[in-house]
Amino acid sequence: MSLRVATFNIRLGTVDDGEHSWPARARSAAAAIRALDADLVGLQEAYRFQLEDLEPLLEEWDWIGVGREDGFQKGEHAAWLYRRNRVTIASWGTFWFSEDPDEPGSVSWGTACTRSCTWARVALLSDGRPILVYNLHWDHASTLARRQSAKVLAGRIPVGEACIVVGDFNAGPEDPEVRDLTDPERHPALTDAAPDVCRSGSWHDFTGRAKGPRIDHILASSHLQPVASGAITERVHGLWPSDHFPIWSQFVWR
Repeated sequence: MSLRVATFNIRLGTVDDGEHSWPARARSAAAAIRALDADLVGLQEAYRFQLEDLEPLLEEWDWIGVGREDGFQKGEHAAWLYRRNRVTIASWGTFWFSEDPDEPGSVSWGTACTRSCTWARVALLSDGRPILVYNLHWDHASTLARRQSAKVLAGRIPVGEACIVVGDFNAGPEDPEVRDLTDPERHPALTDAAPDVCRSGSWHDFTGRAKGPRIDHILASSHLQPVASGAITERVHGLWPSDHFPIWSQFVWR
């Protein structure tokens, strides 16, 4: 088994970013996704219309996810793209980072906006062994909210099951909210799968000059061995695909 997973904040398409606005860079974003050559890509800040724009450009892919504001279409999606000829989805759902995580649109702990996570139980068609994958986007304003969100996430990861967590954590590898997940003495005891990638930062504000620390992460349980990782840190078709660098990791079973 060799599974490649990526995380990519594609930058919401509802803002005026001038030359970097979504209509100008949709094809660049799709080309970057293809260049990742991943089996699964966790997207953040993806509005429904952005996902629909990507569909004809990514014909090998399907996607799952819901809008964070209503649990249906409204607002940003923490969506999973998956390559249908490689990956099967057995079940999936979304929960919210709040005191009522099963309530769509719920907020707590002083978050600046609604925050959610889309999970799925997946398997490679060639392998069949299940892996739980989680795609999150944590709050940018509240450290308390991120630490509480780490607790919510940990409570949703079953003990003993293989899992991968990706997303825009809005926190660096050494921040306590990330360390809460990677502490080997406590559940879920995840490992940073790409510790040497984008060490100077993964958000670059459409400049190509990263502004650290790295806030986009791929974490994995001990069932999975990361054997390679990387990022796309160059323009694609002459444009920056997003204001974040997409990051990927390759895994095999231990």
